[in-house]
Amino acid sequence: MEVLVDAGFDVNPFCGGRGVCGKCRVRIKDNPPAPSPSEKSIFQEEELAEGFRLACQVELDDDLEVILEEGSEITGLSTGISTTTELQPGFKKGRVHLEKPVLEDPRDFVQRIHDELGTSDITLDALRELDMINKKEPFTILSREGKITGIEAGDTTRSLFGLAIDIGTTVIAIYLMDLGTGEEVDVQTVYNPQRRYGADVISRVNHTIQNKDGVTELQEVLLQGINEGIEELCSRQELKTDSIVQAVIVGNTIMLHTLLGVNADSIARIPYIPLFTDPLNFQPGELGIKINNCGLVQLLPSISGYIGADLIGDMLAVDFNSFSGASNMLIDIGTNGEIVLGNKEGIVACSTAAGPAFEGASITSGMAGTSGAVSEFSLKQGEAPQIKTIGDKPARGICGSGLLDIVAELNRLNFIKTTGTFCSLEEMTDWQKSFMTEANGITAFRVVEAEKSDNGREIVVSQKDIREVQLAKGAVAAGINLLLKEVELNCDDIGIVFLAGGFGNYLNPTSAARIKMIPPELEGKIQRIGNAAGTGARMALLNKGLEAQTRELKDLTRYFELSVKTEFQEKFVEAMEF
Repeated sequence: MEVLVDAGFDVNPFCGGRGVCGKCRVRIKDNPPAPSPSEKSIFQEEELAEGFRLACQVELDDDLEVILEEGSEITGLSTGISTTTELQPGFKKGRVHLEKPVLEDPRDFVQRIHDELGTSDITLDALRELDMINKKEPFTILSREGKITGIEAGDTTRSLFGLAIDIGTTVIAIYLMDLGTGEEVDVQTVYNPQRRYGADVISRVNHTIQNKDGVTELQEVLLQGINEGIEELCSRQELKTDSIVQAVIVGNTIMLHTLLGVNADSIARIPYIPLFTDPLNFQPGELGIKINNCGLVQLLPSISGYIGADLIGDMLAVDFNSFSGASNMLIDIGTNGEIVLGNKEGIVACSTAAGPAFEGASITSGMAGTSGAVSEFSLKQGEAPQIKTIGDKPARGICGSGLLDIVAELNRLNFIKTTGTFCSLEEMTDWQKSFMTEANGITAFRVVEAEKSDNGREIVVSQKDIREVQLAKGAVAAGINLLLKEVELNCDDIGIVFLAGGFGNYLNPTSAARIKMIPPELEGKIQRIGNAAGTGARMALLNKGLEAQTRELKDLTRYFELSVKTEFQEKFVEAMEF
């Protein structure tokens, strides 16, 4: 696995190479090594005989010929709720053409620029650039809040761009914005290359704990992914990276720590305290982000170790702190379920460990939301299932929204009991029995037959997978219930329920309500807002006046730690039932 990852191959080590997720499948062409215990538990006998192994379990002691499965095109969610904001960018450009100095006018060159453009200060780097430039010809001044930060030859006033970057655990979305017009020019989505160290943030933090250079490794691969995305955008738009003068970044708290190359291990252990949550500003060169070094990189504030700047972006996108009267709820479900509740009078937030089920990491046929993933599923009594895949490609596996639909249908049609256990074959009809199979010796529901799948393997949901869904939905439901209790509200008091993020945008609210991940009373109040974190980052990039609102959202939000509540475990266990 280490060799393949270092060579740039995508082998999906969701569990960080611990041999438990089964996602880094490879086929050893000749003389495969004896299978490890974990490989025996994951592969069928015939697959082992064909040379299938886990990349993370194969140690190299000789040359090998390895066959990889074809990868999938990334389809990360980059669209979010449509919104507008005042165009008030932090950076400005002004063209100057200085008159020839004369004895009668003793003003220095910097003062002449200040007088012409209304600026009042200059950085040392800009002063050195002014020294080198031909001052007899027109040139362009780059400034922020009245301070000159850069000097460019010629007239580049129409070339002023910025980036809004949403660093997701799985996917990074990079938006190229024209700061002169406020228009979105282009967007690039790339896999977060940190996923080679695990699908979830805790696996990545564990990598830094177990490896001396782990923090540096996480930072380097993350910056590489971001810079490759920037270079791709610039190549498509025929821009120089120096045309980009600002980047506003959101992400969960651990992602922002790893971006800065600082340790996030304190977030992973009680009492879960991050190194920082305030908004931070850096020169691009300090971080190694390849944009104009006279520009600025801004991190929006976070709220706690598990409520990050991405939730600030979400709330900014829907103007969460402007609502009065009824309280609204915002939910972002991924490996963590992040929930905020409130209005302009006050906001309460909590985070609950939903686990990687809806990211596909711990599911037998699970996969990320890429082409070929089963994303929608419905079943009628006595009929074949109706299945939709991402990109309308042959089915390769199941992503989070499809998994939710499947389990909801199994519940509705009495394939499973209220405890989540599959009914026995004696309790099933012949029609129900026709879907039943086994996966690694565990009872399973066949979603797609082997001959109809893209890879020739059955796509299934096993009893173990249903348990994973129960853990995830139980954690989210318990979080919602305890948050409502904390502020002494019930479902009738909630105005709008905003669902954010990739999984939240695609999940079927009816399925979520049917399995009681979300209280059924809230189903009709749900409004999907997509990648609202990216929308919030774009708004902050285009309007520097929103910096004050992001700070207000941080100060207005009280973090509520679920683990200190004695009833959380009780509510969690109750919520696991269907």
